[in-house]
Amino acid sequence: MNSVGTIFLGFLLLVTWRPSTGQQTNLLANPSFEDDLQGNWKLWGGNMERVYDPQDSRHGDYVAKCSQRTKDYQGPTMLDVPVQPGGRYAFQGYVKLTNSSQSTKIWQLFKAVMIFEYADGMFASAKFSVRGPDPGVDFLVDDFSLFEVAENTTWRADSYSNIENYRKSDVTFSVTLPTGVQPSEIDLQIDLKKHLFGFGTLVKDIRIKQQPTNAYSKLVFNLFNWATVQTYKWKLQKGNETHPDFSSALEVTDILNSNGLKVRGHSIFWNVEDNIPDWVKAKTNAELPQVLFSHLDYIVNVSLGKLAHWDVQNEHIYSHYLEERLGPAYANLTKDFFRSVKELDPVTKLYYNDFTGVTSGSHTQVTSPRVDDVQWFSVL
Repeated sequence: MNSVGTIFLGFLLLVTWRPSTGQQTNLLANPSFEDDLQGNWKLWGGNMERVYDPQDSRHGDYVAKCSQRTKDYQGPTMLDVPVQPGGRYAFQGYVKLTNSSQSTKIWQLFKAVMIFEYADGMFASAKFSVRGPDPGVDFLVDDFSLFEVAENTTWRADSYSNIENYRKSDVTFSVTLPTGVQPSEIDLQIDLKKHLFGFGTLVKDIRIKQQPTNAYSKLVFNLFNWATVQTYKWKLQKGNETHPDFSSALEVTDILNSNGLKVRGHSIFWNVEDNIPDWVKAKTNAELPQVLFSHLDYIVNVSLGKLAHWDVQNEHIYSHYLEERLGPAYANLTKDFFRSVKELDPVTKLYYNDFTGVTSGSHTQVTSPRVDDVQWFSVL
């Protein structure tokens, strides 16, 4: 499928029990739906039909259309897939949403699912299905494949070899010895004192602040050179509307800095309704912008000079609560946040934080346009 909205699905399935031999035969019957669906594919609820559609077809001239779905688990299903216990299988396929406007979500989740059946404790059969979008959302599918993958019996040795080749490099030390001292008489021990590469973790305030210094703090101070303090989140602060209190985040930041760690503040805004203080959400739309920028001014100023990184906006792909509430006039609200922080603090590096932008296909297409935003932020 070449049109906008196409999503590639892929996964690796492991079925435990015994080793198996690899093969290159597609285990799914009629995988491109070029033949009649009867006898190999069905939809559990709703309607599934074979449609002539050369434009959207990934392979051949036909696709399968799934519509009239009333449950998210309803999707194309193949019965009696010939998988074997102990086998390793790789799946890929293509889907296209055709009426995603039926849902209020900005993205839809697809799942490739294998369901196993047992009889008397023994593996009996398996069925395969693609499912996930909200009820009422129609979609096309095409060009499915399920292949058995040969076991890689040398993966551990290969991993160690790659570590040696790509993660390590030679270091030369020059040692000057006193007159009369032979190199053979010297034992040289070298300890790593500090990582050049950023190596960090999220920390718990209560443990970092605890005195005397506990094992948790010692581990953080000795093992890492970066730390993220998440109690800069608006809803986690201990104060109220008129008297904000970020003292815990600031105290922990000072402790980390004094022990040589750079700190990332997380986060000025979290654009998810449940993670915004109730008193903020209670403001009228006329009052809300002033409240938002007053918070920004306050938190940036009280932390000035303490942070190396700021997460300015959090989970903006997942939710656009503020923009949706305030309307089109505030479509560039997040950019305005970045601009304002940059004016107050031109030194600290500013970041946009989100999750599964790389690891989950459901976010990939939505994340891609954000690259332009990030590039814009970087030249502020």
